[in-house]
Amino acid sequence: MELTEEGVCYFKDLGIDIDALKKQSGALVKPCLDWTERTFHLGGNLGNAFFRWCKEKEYITLNPENRGVRLTAEGNLFFKKFKASQ
Repeated sequence: MELTEEGVCYFKDLGIDIDALKKQSGALVKPCLDWTERTFHLGGNLGNAFFRWCKEKEYITLNPENRGVRLTAEGNLFFKKFKASQ
């Protein structure tokens, strides 16, 4: 898995420091298999950074009973706009 230049620009526009993530140990990006849904999602340093970004923006909330997350109303709008731009 590789991050495209368009992807680099997108995440930099969100304020995620790609250059700093590249310097960390571990992969910048990698596919990560969700063991319950059996689908892949973004893993690696960028996946972790994007997860933290979503929490900071309050686009997701954590389910205290399991590992699940829920989209907030604001998060739903963000991801709808993201999907529409693709």
